[in-house]
Amino acid sequence: MRLIAYGFLIFSLFFLLFSEEKERKERKRKEESLAKLEHLYNDLDEQAKLIVQTDLKLSKAEEELNKRISGLFILQDIGRIISNTKNFFDPSTQKFNLEYSVNKISETITGALVERLKFEKSAFFLADKETYKITYCAGEGYTPREQERINNEKTLTSFLEEKEVKEVFTKRSPTLAKDISSFPSKSEEKIASFFNVSSFAIVPIIVQEDIAGSIFVGNGLYYDKIDEQDLEFLSILTEQTAVAVGNIYLYQETINALDANPLTKLPGNISINERLRNDIEREAPFAVCYVDIDEFKAFNDHYGFEAGDRAICQTADILANAVKNRNNPQDFIGHIGGDDFILVTTPDKIECLCKEIIKNFDHYVPSLYSSQDREKGYIISKDRQGKIRKFSIMSISIAVISNVYKKLSHVVQISELGAELKEYAKSLKGSVWVRDKRNGGKKEI
Repeated sequence: MRLIAYGFLIFSLFFLLFSEEKERKERKRKEESLAKLEHLYNDLDEQAKLIVQTDLKLSKAEEELNKRISGLFILQDIGRIISNTKNFFDPSTQKFNLEYSVNKISETITGALVERLKFEKSAFFLADKETYKITYCAGEGYTPREQERINNEKTLTSFLEEKEVKEVFTKRSPTLAKDISSFPSKSEEKIASFFNVSSFAIVPIIVQEDIAGSIFVGNGLYYDKIDEQDLEFLSILTEQTAVAVGNIYLYQETINALDANPLTKLPGNISINERLRNDIEREAPFAVCYVDIDEFKAFNDHYGFEAGDRAICQTADILANAVKNRNNPQDFIGHIGGDDFILVTTPDKIECLCKEIIKNFDHYVPSLYSSQDREKGYIISKDRQGKIRKFSIMSISIAVISNVYKKLSHVVQISELGAELKEYAKSLKGSVWVRDKRNGGKKEI
């Protein structure tokens, strides 16, 4: 009995051990299965995340591609509009008009940058290629106060003449400021502050190797930061603009060449009348100087036409140098014919211009005479009635008409006033300039 009991006990122990082993193996199998399921779940989770990330990347890529395609179509459309030669001609006159052409291009470009390419602000500049003084500026997207600041020529020129700013605007390569809130340069700070933006891009307009101006875009805090793709679009647009501006200038040069005086190469009567009409329509202050050489006919008869041509060409050079020294890029010099010239400028430049012209003319003219005639101070020749008489050394008379004192409404009015005032100036002795201050007032010497 005892042996049977021991045997049963041993059997029970073995059975218990066997059961525990079996249970252990079953538990291990379940743990391994659970680990596999967990691993599989993790794999599926990673795959799901990857799919989501891929979808996001694809969506972003698709969005960027659509934006790029849309932008390129817009640029193509803008290019077609600004290159259309119909834009050269003012529909009211059916004639080429430089100012009208530039306005048309700038309106198209600045409007498209804001309305179609979705920049907050845009600006279009044209400048004198030598001094980079602004000759034209237009913008879109500004508040009335900001627009007033940009339209103020003195304020804008002063800003662009600041050293750091001028360096940026006269660079031959584009400028991109993605975010001026982090370590901006001095120039970036000034530009962002003037235009009230937090990111901006500037691309130069290069016409025949010269910087003719620039295109500016800027975004504030509530707009996307301007990036490399925006800069690429802007660069393409600027290349199109350079071609259009170059074509306008070329067209103007062709017209000027056809109209130009063959001796001095200065614009002739067609260009003169066009300039005066534009100034009248613009209604900004302007002044017209009628310039005439006194005793020229006697000199020409006495010394011959070659000497007369030298006197006329030198007078043209004196006028051009005086204008250049005043640094007024929009000033205009025309050659009416013979010894008659016209100069259009701003009223604030009149006195210094006239004084410089007279000074240089009086300094140069005596050298055209022989030493004997210089010593005498006169020559002997026939007047228009065929009478022999003495004629003094040539002098210059300048008659100045301005809309500051009198409303000027048409070119004929300017011409009549100029002829009247010039006759008065020529009645005075020596080189003089006179200004018409009559709005019921008087002539002023």
